[in-house]
Amino acid sequence: MKSIHYFFLFIFLFCSIFQSEAQRTNGNPRGDGARPFERDTTQRSAAQQIFLPPDSLKITIYHAHLPEQFYPYPDSLLDDYFQQSDPIREQLVDYTYLGSLGTPAHATLFEVNERKGIQIGFRQFDLYDRPVDSIRYFKVNRTFADAYYAQGNTKNDFIFKTMFTRNLNPYWNLAVDYQRISHEGFYTHQKSRHTAFTTNLSFFHKKKRYKSFMSYSYNDFQQEDNGGITTIDFFGDAFYNDRSNIPIFLAAANTRKKEQILSYTHTFDLLKPKKDSIEQKSGRHLTVGHQFIYTPGDYKFADKLLAEDSIYYEHLQVDNRGLRQFLRWNKVENIFKISTFKTEKNKDKPRDLFTVGIHQMYQRTNHEPIKKSYNALFVFG
Repeated sequence: MKSIHYFFLFIFLFCSIFQSEAQRTNGNPRGDGARPFERDTTQRSAAQQIFLPPDSLKITIYHAHLPEQFYPYPDSLLDDYFQQSDPIREQLVDYTYLGSLGTPAHATLFEVNERKGIQIGFRQFDLYDRPVDSIRYFKVNRTFADAYYAQGNTKNDFIFKTMFTRNLNPYWNLAVDYQRISHEGFYTHQKSRHTAFTTNLSFFHKKKRYKSFMSYSYNDFQQEDNGGITTIDFFGDAFYNDRSNIPIFLAAANTRKKEQILSYTHTFDLLKPKKDSIEQKSGRHLTVGHQFIYTPGDYKFADKLLAEDSIYYEHLQVDNRGLRQFLRWNKVENIFKISTFKTEKNKDKPRDLFTVGIHQMYQRTNHEPIKKSYNALFVFG
């Protein structure tokens, strides 16, 4: 009955609006006093009637390690992957994963990962995190925000992304970037819950010679591990069309990786290029820069129900009180570099870039109970 009432209420409101519009215009939809259905001899073309003001927003992206190179902000709707919500499918070639949003993934085609110093490993969540080199800084002329939300089959299946940036004054800019991925999974005990958050500040001196960039990044990945299904014999049974009814190996195993990154970068231009506009200088640049990065993090895998699941681990040593793997690390990095390049007016990319520097890295790890320290020094150019 309620639906019928809503239907008649909609018809009543629709007719009321139409009647009031007709009374206001005396039957003339233009409302300019002309007789009803009279031909408008002064009617302009459709192109003349519709006026679309030019977009006044100016926004570009750059990174702290090379703030002279700008990238256009991607269109918030009509890009190459606007119909895709899963990060797995937002790649040039789809990544390989376990089939549900947020599960561990790796590249289907071989990719060379940059390796420098000690690598902790645990790269299964790299597709969802925010490393320091990927943090986006913005150059805008006014406050800008962008949000994205995609809903799955249940209220706990979704992906949410938002970005906000604004100029605090002519020299300072603030930006916030947040992403949450949540998915219950298709099988029992397969939930994913990932959070990636970054905030940053950038400062440009009024003469554009000194620049500084500060950022904080928080990445938290939580994954339930079910160990896979015990058999494939149930796939032909209608009862097991609901995949959560298929038995699994592990009912209480969980993985969590958490990492924070605090970064401070600043550069100074030793030369004084000529000034072509208010915002940009052209000519040869010679910059000296320093970057400090502090990265604490930990990784934990735990399984509390080994009495039933101990066969799953085969020859690995287990304990009926539970299984636990824990690793904690603290890494400190200092990067000193000298760069020279040339910029031109209205160009987004510097030319003739050449950089030399040193990279010092100190890392302390806690393997519970063993603790180790590593120190390394690299020269690059």
